[in-house]
Amino acid sequence: MEEAPFPVMPSWLLPALLTGGLTLLTSALGVVWLEIKASEARTGKRLDELREDMREQRSDLKALGAKVDRLVESVLVARQS
Repeated sequence: MEEAPFPVMPSWLLPALLTGGLTLLTSALGVVWLEIKASEARTGKRLDELREDMREQRSDLKALGAKVDRLVESVLVARQS
């Protein structure tokens, strides 16, 4: 009887390897999905912070504009006198 040029794999090994590989792949994809969701949450939080900063800056600009208006008005009144 001739020997095979390479060892023969037991019949149960291939399905076990495939199942294990799929389990590892599924687990890795789950970890990637969780990281994407966490990143989306961080990005959303940062966008909310930036929106609030913009609201505050608009408010500050309106207040500054009102002060400039009063200053210009007082200068014009002083020139007319």
